[in-house]
Amino acid sequence: MGFLWFGKNIDTWKDVGETKDLQAQRSKLNSEWKLLLARKQESQSQFEKYLEEAEKDSTSDSEAELAAYEMGRITKAIRRFDEEINLTQVNLGILDGVLALKDAEKRDDDLGITLGKLSPSDLQATIIRATQARDEQKLNTKELHTVVTSQTSTLHIEVEKDDDMKAAMAQIQARKNARA
Repeated sequence: MGFLWFGKNIDTWKDVGETKDLQAQRSKLNSEWKLLLARKQESQSQFEKYLEEAEKDSTSDSEAELAAYEMGRITKAIRRFDEEINLTQVNLGILDGVLALKDAEKRDDDLGITLGKLSPSDLQATIIRATQARDEQKLNTKELHTVVTSQTSTLHIEVEKDDDMKAAMAQIQARKNARA
C-alpha cells in the first residue's frame, strides 16, 4: 500500500507527478499560505480593536467581559491559523524537496531508476530524508503529526477557552490601570 501525497495514493516514483504539476501544487500552497497570513493578520487587528474598545473608561464591566470573550475566541482562531500556516510551510518544504529530487533526476538518470525501484514506504522515507537534509529539519512525520494534532484536541480547546478569556480580561484591566 502506498502513501498519501496531496490527495492521491503513491505507489511509485512516477506517481508523484510531473514537475509542472508539482510546481502548480507549489503555487497553490503559496496562495493558501498568503491567504492564511492575511486572515491571521485580520484576526489580530480585530483582537486589538476589541482591546482598545474594552479599555476605555466608558466601557461597562459586561461590555468588557463580552470583549474578553471575543478576544479569547479570536486567540483560538489565531492559533488555528498558526497551525495551518505551519502545516502549509511543512508541505511546501516537502514539495521543494521532491522538486529538488526531480531536478537531480534530470541530471542523473540513475537516480530516477533507483527511485523508481523503491517500495512506497522506502520512497516516502527517501522523500522525507531529502526534505530534512534540504531544510536541516529534525522533526520526523510522527513528531510533526503529534505537534499538529496535540493543539487541536477538543478538550484542550475547551480548557483554553476560559484561560484565553481570563488573559484577555487581564489585558483589558492592565491597560485601564495603566491609564488611570
